[in-house]
Amino acid sequence: MFKKEEDFIENLNQIRRIKTSFVIADKTIKTARNGKDYIEFSLTDKTGQITARMFPNQGANDIYQGIEKRVFILLMELLMSFPVILATSV
Repeated sequence: MFKKEEDFIENLNQIRRIKTSFVIADKTIKTARNGKDYIEFSLTDKTGQITARMFPNQGANDIYQGIEKRVFILLMELLMSFPVILATSV
């Protein structure tokens, strides 16, 4: 996939929909205030690093175990103050 200049991390500065790829540098399971688990990722490209979060309805541990570090992830979602990953392909 060819990455557009506007989709590099250093240029992610507005609310918009994106479809691009990043490398997963790190991943962590955390618990939200409502008691549900979510997954927090550090995503990288050649220009920097950004934090993204995935809020699965259930099975956060299973999803977490199935995602490897240092692999590419395709992010297709609305870019907000932090990306929320809803649709991914590893």
